[in-house]
Amino acid sequence: MTELARELTFSSRDDVKNFSCNWSAAPDEDFPGVVLLGFSAHPGDPIRETRNALTSLKIQDDTPRYNAGDINRDLKSAEVELSNSVLELLEEQHLVVVLSDGPDTIFASHRGLRAAVGLSTIVALEAQFELKSGSAPQKISQLEGKQFSYASFSFSRGTCTRGLFHTTLPPNIRVTTAAQLAQMTPEEAAATALESVSDQPFIHLSIDLRVLSLLEASGISLAHIRAVVTALAGTGRLKLIDVLNPLPHADAEEPLAQVAAQLIEDAVGAV
Repeated sequence: MTELARELTFSSRDDVKNFSCNWSAAPDEDFPGVVLLGFSAHPGDPIRETRNALTSLKIQDDTPRYNAGDINRDLKSAEVELSNSVLELLEEQHLVVVLSDGPDTIFASHRGLRAAVGLSTIVALEAQFELKSGSAPQKISQLEGKQFSYASFSFSRGTCTRGLFHTTLPPNIRVTTAAQLAQMTPEEAAATALESVSDQPFIHLSIDLRVLSLLEASGISLAHIRAVVTALAGTGRLKLIDVLNPLPHADAEEPLAQVAAQLIEDAVGAV
């Protein structure tokens, strides 16, 4: 992660007159902004590290940045609470950013998004593409049926067989592999992402931070990831971002949280 950190410039935060801009105030329904919402089955470090990293970044605009706290309880009730919280925040016209230590968070957060705004395309920057029974994409496909729309920028095929990957993917599931992404410029990667969201009115972006540790080996730069994030945010249709850090604390490096924080600020700045 050291090389990734060198690609970014971190500086102390500017003091802002409006305290609601600084990721500390509770969400205000009268002033829509961006809301951080933590979701953790294992309370603590991955979420806290990303929050702390956000405080090191200079704020470049007046978009209110709010903090809705963390959801920490048994998994089943926590998922229901996450869905309800996302629904409530979206109804107040906020952009919601869910920080989580679990890769399956996407299902619970998407359920809240669907209840709030209806159909959306999921764009997943993910360490591995999964369609097995019980996986988050499979559960969401059951929720949405024929209108399910999923675009994966995947660095591994996970448990998908070669036959499934090449012959049985329906047209509403689009996969861009690491090998394909490595042949693109950042601008081409952004264009691919934009093309993938043309069939639904809203966008749900999921970023698995394990992807960042795979970039160098895949021949892909952080610029590709940032280009995809900012392009999607710039559409005005981005409603929900999941930032997933399923790495255990022993494997979670500070630069990983710093890059996650920069990606969040990239999205905020492009909205």
